[in-house]
Parts: sequence; structure tokens; C-alpha cells
Amino acid sequence: MEVVYLSNAQIPSRSTNALQVMRMCEGFRQAGVNVTLVHPFRIGNRPEGLSGEAWEFYGIANRFRIVTLPTPLTRGLAGARWFARPVEAVPLALYLTWRSHLGRTGFVCYGRSMLGAWSALRMRRLSGSRGACEGVFLELHDEPSTESEWRVISEVDGVVVISESLRRRLVRRSERLSHRVWVEPDAVRLPIDRPTRARQDALRSDLDPRGNRPLVVYAGRVNAEKGAGIVLEAASLYPDAQFVLVGRVYEQMFYERARRSGNVRLLGFVPPSQVSQYLAIADVLVLPSTPSLSYATYTSPLKLFEYMSSEKPIVASDLPVLQEILCHERNALIYPAHDPKALAETLARVTRDRSLAQRIASQALHDVEEHSWGRRAHRIISHMRSVLP
Repeated sequence: MEVVYLSNAQIPSRSTNALQVMRMCEGFRQAGVNVTLVHPFRIGNRPEGLSGEAWEFYGIANRFRIVTLPTPLTRGLAGARWFARPVEAVPLALYLTWRSHLGRTGFVCYGRSMLGAWSALRMRRLSGSRGACEGVFLELHDEPSTESEWRVISEVDGVVVISESLRRRLVRRSERLSHRVWVEPDAVRLPIDRPTRARQDALRSDLDPRGNRPLVVYAGRVNAEKGAGIVLEAASLYPDAQFVLVGRVYEQMFYERARRSGNVRLLGFVPPSQVSQYLAIADVLVLPSTPSLSYATYTSPLKLFEYMSSEKPIVASDLPVLQEILCHERNALIYPAHDPKALAETLARVTRDRSLAQRIASQALHDVEEHSWGRRAHRIISHMRSVLP
């Protein structure tokens, strides 16, 4: 099978969308599939830490072909859909028409781009039996917001969603989708890259000069919806621990609150290939997502699986969708979202009870083995083959 992965993400960039796309393409390669990533060009928005190629920035070992389409849009213009859609659609249509020309190797279109799926469907319809496109599959991380998006979903050969909650939302809207929607949560690259002991010691020494405090680490966007405020409040209630937040800070007030605190460090954006270093030195990892997050009911955060693979105890908020993967007292400890006191008490408990910490961390590592990108790709390939002629 050959896969043409259609994405609307800027690559490279700070976005989790782009990271997930790159990891999934690498997973297809691990599963023995020839994959070509097709994405639009963006002007500017160069991510911090980018010094070489995208492969190094994302830590990709199994390389694949990348086609960057000439769509000269800035990040701001790309957000204006009425303008960006036709600008992006023309080169995408030309590429798909060329790729599907009679006599070329058969392929499957897959991806997270609604425009890409729509374009592939139209191209396949025009090409008929002469075209090389054998199937069109869409991966969804959000509920469709327009009637045109629902029409695309009804026409593709299959839909991959990242949580059972999101699958239920789709099927509630259209019962006909019940046998065409597959749940595949996000995943992690295994085995993870672990820094040397010397590197870990140097990082810990820099982040906690006292050298005797438990290290609580959060990785991801630092904003209120993601629970950063709850973490900082918990830090004030648990002064015996050092708190480290790894990720771009979206609200200035967090810098001010961190400065007033004696036990919080904000590191800002870190290249994806380096995040695992900070997970490796943690004593406990915190996942404080709040119900106010716009996609809180159906999210499948990449950091959850990265946390699990790091073999460190996880403390997570009680969002129901997180508990599709996590189980209290089994592979994580769960606390009530929006309750900084409960978070502080749970963190104190797990940092003081080493046997508990080791038990839930080991179980999380065992459970995450089913959630590698390679295994995820194998399952998706099996789904696609089951519906293709």
C-alpha cells in the first residue's frame, strides 16, 4: 500500500497538529508503507529551536517523502478560510491529478485535512476507473462544524477518530457512520530517547539548585484551559516541590505568578525532539486539562502517551475522556479538575510514596505499548484494507 498523507499543517511549526502528522507518517513507514506527506507552504512563523531540517526538529528516524505545495500564505492569511481555501485548493488539485494519472501506482489518500479529503474525493470522481486513487480516509480530532464538512465525512471510505467520545458524537449525528468510524487514540514513539545520566543530573541541577525537592513537570501549552493556573496554585500549596512547565506561555500573567513563586520555572517552547529529556528527570508528571478546554470531551493528548512511556507516575484531572486510557490507582492518580488543593495533595502523596509511584508508572509503561505509532499505523492499514476493493 502507498499512502498520500494530506495535511494542512505548517511543517515545521510549533503546532501539535504538525507533530502528530509527522509522527503518524513515521508510523506508516514503520508499518512498511510508502508514504508521501503533502502540505502547504507557509511564510514565517519559524519555530524556536529550528536549526536544521524538520527531521531533526521532530526527531524523525524513519524518513519519508515530503511534498511542500507552493501556497505562499502567512499564518494569518491561512486562518482566513474564505481566502486560503481556494489558494490552497489549486496546487493540491494539480498534485492529486498528476499523482492519479493513468498508469501511476495505486495509492490511498489519508490525512487530517478536510480540504484534502474533499479534493481527493472530487479528483477520484472525475478520474473514475482511470485514476490511481483507491480510497480516501479522514482522521478527525474535532467534531465537524459545517454542513459541508459533514458531507465530506459521509463520502469518504472511512473515518479515524481519536477517542470513543468523539466517535459517539459522530454516530449520534449520523447513525450511518457507526460501521465506518474507527477509534484510534494518539500514540507515542517507542522506545523513547532517554538522556544520559550526566545530562539528567545537569538538567536537574539547573532546574532545582537546592537538589533535594521532588520535580513536578508539565509539558504542553501553558494557558488557563490547559490547567496551567491550577498547577501554579498547587505549587503555592506544595512549596516542598519544584514545578517545571515546558511549553509556550500564552498568558503573560503566568510569568508574573512564576516570578512571585519560589518553586516554579517556565521554560517556554522546547523543540519536540527535546521534550523527553524533561520528562525523564521528573519525579511526577501532571496532566491538568480542564473542562473549559474547547475539545475537553473528546481530546487524546499526545503528552498523555509521552508521559506513559517515560515510566514516571502521572497525576491527571478527572476528564472522562482521559479515563478512556487512565485508571485511578492503576496507571495514574486522578484528581478533581479545577481543584488545586486536591492536585497538591495528590502530588504530595505520590512523591512521598515511592512504591505507589513505581507501581502506577510501571503499569502505564506496560499499557502504552499498544499505543506506539507503528502499531497504530498497522491497525489503521488493516481497517483501510478491510473496506477497499
